[in-house]
Amino acid sequence: MAYGDTPHDAMLKEAWEQFCDELKAASSYIFDDPAPATALDRARGFQYLSQNISLGLEINVEHSDPLYPDFFRPMTPVRKYGGDNPDCIYLRALIDGSETYRISGNRGGVHYLVFGAYRPAELTPPGESAEVGRIMGKDLMTNWDGSFEIIVSPDEHPGNWLPSVPEVDRLTIRQFFGDWAAEAPIDVLIERVGDHGPPEPMSPERMARGLSGAAGWVSETADYWRHWQERYREQPNTFRTSATQGAVGAAPGGIIYHMYWMVQPDEALLIEFTPPVCDYWELELNDYWMTSIDYRHHMAGVNCRQSPTERDGSARVVVSHEDPGVPNWLSTGNMNEGHIGLRWMQCETDEPPFPATRLVKLADLDALLPDDALRMDAEERRKQMAHRRRGVARRFRV
Repeated sequence: MAYGDTPHDAMLKEAWEQFCDELKAASSYIFDDPAPATALDRARGFQYLSQNISLGLEINVEHSDPLYPDFFRPMTPVRKYGGDNPDCIYLRALIDGSETYRISGNRGGVHYLVFGAYRPAELTPPGESAEVGRIMGKDLMTNWDGSFEIIVSPDEHPGNWLPSVPEVDRLTIRQFFGDWAAEAPIDVLIERVGDHGPPEPMSPERMARGLSGAAGWVSETADYWRHWQERYREQPNTFRTSATQGAVGAAPGGIIYHMYWMVQPDEALLIEFTPPVCDYWELELNDYWMTSIDYRHHMAGVNCRQSPTERDGSARVVVSHEDPGVPNWLSTGNMNEGHIGLRWMQCETDEPPFPATRLVKLADLDALLPDDALRMDAEERRKQMAHRRRGVARRFRV
């Protein structure tokens, strides 16, 4: 048996070669201005591309049939994009918005939970949100044991109903954990309603389309997020409102502020604010490629449950290369610039505060802090990181 023995061989070979060629071409983004020109940032850029090859294949090949959906994890500790939240387990299922689906499972104990139905950006009218349906965890009707059932459909149903429209192509579940080591993730299953046999086996045509879509995903997502940063890079170390929150369907039920941070090894960025009453808030630190610092081993985020506030109720966060000796540290992961996202979720106010920021010399930080400022020594940091690492294993069940 050899090449040419089936009528599809030429098409499949061409699809594979085009897939490889487009992946090769995507490397140019790593070297384009204004991408940081350090060895670490270059390596992180190629790590980003390589991680998204597998995601592109999952979206466009393995989970691409909307008639037989499964929930999968688009982002994990080792695969990321688009400003992933270290507190969050993201689940996604690709669907046909004109069909009816049943989601069943157990609520678990996660602090902040959201189910959302989304349409693609190109089918979202200007000024409208990509999100067309939402169920908040606090509104989810469950049985005494935490079990639940949700119907996803264009037609209204009694009980838990997640509205859809024919343009909807995906469902997303966001689980924001306050205490990583104490809260249990949900159990969940999705199935299309009706009597159906097994899906059709993979075809040459579907495989070729999938390879094209996967390569396009890698290239397009890298290009999108590097340009997305430009608005915030114009005013570094300053929080600004999100210009695209609704269009990309981010942080349902909340408000996001963004900042492009620039901090040298001898500097510290001091972030101070008084949190309003919210169901959940968090800050996460990302690199230039909009992926979180390795939160298994670094302080990549702080939130409303893990992060102590000062005696006056304010929160103080320090961004630095070296441990600044305060509880709420955002480690740069040895990089000098990137993105910080601040999520305010279900706040009592529609206008949560913009944090104050100050860039100072790291050597001067201790003298600038109040005498009663919260501190953390090396042993306390070790325990803090061990608790977070246990939380990663518990959340991702590894």
